[in-house]
Amino acid sequence: MKKYNEEHKLVTTTLCQLGKNIMSLKEEELALLHNTINLLEPFEEATKEMTSEKMTFLSKVILMVRGIQEFINLANAMKPQIT
Repeated sequence: MKKYNEEHKLVTTTLCQLGKNIMSLKEEELALLHNTINLLEPFEEATKEMTSEKMTFLSKVILMVRGIQEFINLANAMKPQIT
């Protein structure tokens, strides 16, 4: 997803040149992609942190879980209402 996000303009330009612009992401889909990337970021960071060492201590796991829970709670509080 990150790679597509980085290359979105190039992909869209290429699809338009090939006459397949119908395959391009719409603005709503692109916004969803951005939101998804932002929501998954803490999970990616936690995964990298947990796998960076041979052994992970429970104290580190607890801190990571609490951090992710706080992030999810904040994201839920800030999410726009879906109609």
